[in-house]
Amino acid sequence: MRGVGNDITVHNHRRPRHVPAARGLHLDYDALWQECGAWLDTDGCFRLPLREWRRERTEIPVRKRAQYERRYRLQDRMSGDLRRQLDREAVGPMALPDAVGDPQAALWRLY
Repeated sequence: MRGVGNDITVHNHRRPRHVPAARGLHLDYDALWQECGAWLDTDGCFRLPLREWRRERTEIPVRKRAQYERRYRLQDRMSGDLRRQLDREAVGPMALPDAVGDPQAALWRLY
């Protein structure tokens, strides 16, 4: 997975007159990706690690630890659900709802 660096963001290039400048919006992409454990590649993009980065318990302020623990449990549960779904997809396609008489089910067919 890759992330864009500060030097190659669209905001660093000339924009047409009809596109307003993003005033007051400043994001240091380099710092963001480095905080996530990414490293800068030769093309100006960052290579993000394939494994999720998590803070150590000792790095988290005591008053926020319960919040982080809940977040990490939710992420683990979602990751497990996604893995199980992908495993099922590898075996066979996900059963789509019957579109007869159900316009919402018909939308599934579009994707």
